[in-house]
Amino acid sequence: NLNHQAMRTTTVLFVALFSASVSSQVVVYPNPAGEKVTVAVSDSSSAVVTIYDMTGQAVRTLEVAHDLKVEIDLHEVPTGRYLVSWADMRGIRIKVERLEIDH
Repeated sequence: NLNHQAMRTTTVLFVALFSASVSSQVVVYPNPAGEKVTVAVSDSSSAVVTIYDMTGQAVRTLEVAHDLKVEIDLHEVPTGRYLVSWADMRGIRIKVERLEIDH
């Protein structure tokens, strides 16, 4: 029963930590994207935007400092499906969105 109690405590801490950072909304458009994609957030906190391919490899990473939206050049990113991650500067992931790139 000790293991069950430890697991529940860990889950509660994770949920509390995650929900404390979800105050901002993140929107990725257009989707599907062509030569560029815009990532917009509802507040102007600093963050890191990363685009991952479906194997989990980062193909683009940008630090965003107090901007409400950022345009990401996709010219060198192959057509396919990706995940866009928005994380705060502590590395806590706030939002993950699917992205289709179709050149």
